[in-house]
Amino acid sequence: MKPLCASDAQILLERLDGAKEAVLRKITMRGSTSISVEFSVQDAHRGFDWINIVFEMEGVSDARLLDDGNLKHADVSEGISLVFESQRVGLATAQCDTLSGVAEAQLYLIGHSVKYEERPFTEG
Repeated sequence: MKPLCASDAQILLERLDGAKEAVLRKITMRGSTSISVEFSVQDAHRGFDWINIVFEMEGVSDARLLDDGNLKHADVSEGISLVFESQRVGLATAQCDTLSGVAEAQLYLIGHSVKYEERPFTEG
């Protein structure tokens, strides 16, 4: 897992076309305040081939998650947002510019830090 800061997040999201039309694959509770979310996305650096990308949020203080049965119904048509604001970061399945906007998304996490990992494409 690689730590993600605001400037790197912007570059990553541009490379992934904002994760528009991504597929939400998995939500994993890693601990009481650590949650990971895995998406399948198209990667411009790989000729727009599909990859999986996992975002792991540490120090989660607020979240709206979906149960496993509803993952395939998640609306990620707008893509995802990573919002960095006053020592906190938010991840949302919507286009947001503020943490208050993040908290209105269908799925969101707000925590202290975020890391990511690129993985080969899998549907499961």
